Amino acid sequence: MRAIVCVLLLSGCATDQTAKVPVSVSCVKEEIVKPATQDEKAILEMDDYAATLTVWTERLKLKAYAERAEAVIQACK
Repeated sequence: MRAIVCVLLLSGCATDQTAKVPVSVSCVKEEIVKPATQDEKAILEMDDYAATLTVWTERLKLKAYAERAEAVIQACK
């Protein structure tokens, strides 16, 4: 009787009892690097012409960065 119980218990261990659990995988294939920007103190120390050029240049860089980030986000949907 003990042998039968042992065989039945061990046969339960022989079955495949793996659980398939969905795991989220990152869909981002490349890292988008944020452009470097000047801090406010540095911009305030510039003359008006240099400050204006810096702010507009950084604005264009950040706009391009945002467009690339939005494209990556849309691709993940």
